[in-house]
Amino acid sequence: MYTILTRLLVFLCFSAILAGAFFWCTPLIKLNEEMHRSLMNAELELDLANETYLKLAEELAQIQVNPRKVEKYVREGFRYAKPDETIFIFETVRPSITVPLEP
Repeated sequence: MYTILTRLLVFLCFSAILAGAFFWCTPLIKLNEEMHRSLMNAELELDLANETYLKLAEELAQIQVNPRKVEKYVREGFRYAKPDETIFIFETVRPSITVPLEP
C-alpha cells in the first residue's frame, strides 16, 4: 500500500515541478521570440542603410571624377542656368475646394 502511495506522491511532485517549470519559462520564451523579431527588423534596417550608403558612396565617387555630374546636381537642385539659358519650372497646382454659393 505504501509503495502505491509513494509512487503516486513522487509522480505528483514530478508533475508539479514540470508544471511550475512550464509556467516559469513561458514568459521567457515569449520575450525571446519578441527580441528575435526586433533583432531581425534591426538587421533588415541595417541592410537597407548599407545599400543606401553604397549607392551614395558610388554617387560621390562619380561626382568627384565627373564634372558633368556636378553640373547636373547643381542645375537640378539649385535651379542654376548657363548664361543666355532659360529655365522653365513646372509645378503642379492643387485645385482649391470651392463651395458653391446659394442663389
